[in-house]
Amino acid sequence: MSSQKLASSEVKGEEPQYHYGGAIYVPLALAILFPAMAMVMLATGGPSGTVVAVVIIMIGVIVLMALELASMQSVRPDEIALVSVLGSFKGFLKPGISFTSPVAVVMRISRGIQEIAVPNQEVVTKDNSVMVVSATVFVKVIDAMAAVYKAPSGYRAAMAAEAKATLHATVTRLSSDEVRFNKEKVNTTLKNFLSQASSDWGIRVESVSIRDSTETWSNK
Repeated sequence: MSSQKLASSEVKGEEPQYHYGGAIYVPLALAILFPAMAMVMLATGGPSGTVVAVVIIMIGVIVLMALELASMQSVRPDEIALVSVLGSFKGFLKPGISFTSPVAVVMRISRGIQEIAVPNQEVVTKDNSVMVVSATVFVKVIDAMAAVYKAPSGYRAAMAAEAKATLHATVTRLSSDEVRFNKEKVNTTLKNFLSQASSDWGIRVESVSIRDSTETWSNK
């Protein structure tokens, strides 16, 4: 897919759209049922029936409002919203106000560039120096379905784990001077490795930056 096409559509595969008819039909059924029950109580119960009818109507209103609030979702233009019900993917929500099943789970993903931190770790370099290194990986989701369902444990956790292992493996093949003074080369190497490793996860690695590198001791 060309960069121009990605820029226009932003994210690949945002189909099918999710539609939940129950957001209308369930409240409508309750709106008919509770007044009907109240009318029956009024017709058969006298004064006590009136009290029961009022209570039933109040309960109905509360249930109706709770269902509406539970099913209403607000999606911002800068995020992707995927809907799953009982673990099964059902579709995407458009930006704006949408309604879902009360048991639906909505997963939200940013459309922008995201930062994934790689925590500090000690690594022995090629020249037997021990360095404390960390990094930040900048990624963008280009296929929301793959990012959620193909990346193990989710794309952010998968990328963090992969980046940690790749950072360690990369630094062990370099000298301490190469790590300190050729960070751009190290960043490019990391980006290339991570792009290949995450090719099926629906994310694009925009850049990688080593945040810190400190030589703790040397055994040259």
